[in-house]
Amino acid sequence: FMNEGESSRDINGYMRAYGITGFSFVSLFSITMWIHLNFGDTGLHTFLSNSVKFLLPNVGSLLVEPQPWKCYKNAVKRCRKLGMEKPLHFDDIKPQDMDIYITQYLLGQLPSSLGMKSCQNLGREKWGRSILLFHLLPNVCDMEVMRPQKILEEGDDTMNKKRK
Repeated sequence: FMNEGESSRDINGYMRAYGITGFSFVSLFSITMWIHLNFGDTGLHTFLSNSVKFLLPNVGSLLVEPQPWKCYKNAVKRCRKLGMEKPLHFDDIKPQDMDIYITQYLLGQLPSSLGMKSCQNLGREKWGRSILLFHLLPNVCDMEVMRPQKILEEGDDTMNKKRK
C-alpha cells in the first residue's frame, strides 16, 4: 500500500472488476505505528491520504486505532531483543499524542477535496488504545463529534512530552 502506483493499480483493478467506485468504510487497526516507524511522517500522511482516497465520495468513514507513544518505544525494544535494527524513522519522530496527531492531519491538513469533516472518539479497546471514527460528512450521527480544537484543548499538555 505504500507503493502508491502498485497498490492503486491492484485496488483499482479489484474495484473495476466488481464495479465498485469506492468503499463506504475503511478500518486501520494496529497499522499506523508501523507505517510511521518505517516511513516517517511523510509515509504516515501518504498512507492516511491513500486510505481516504478509496472512500466513497462524501459518505465514507475511516476507522483508526492510533497506537500511543509507549507502543512506539516497545516496538524499538522488541526489535533490539530480536537482534534487529530499530525502525528507520524512530529517531525522526517526535513523541506526541498520536490521537491528536492523526486527528489534526485528517481533519485539518488534508486537501479540502479529501479532508474528513468530523471525528467521533468511540472509546478505548482492551489495550487502552483510542478508536477514532472519521467521516467525510459533518455530524453524521448523534454521538459527540470532536473537532481538532477540542482534542487539542483536552490533550494540549501531551503535545510537548519528551522521549524517555
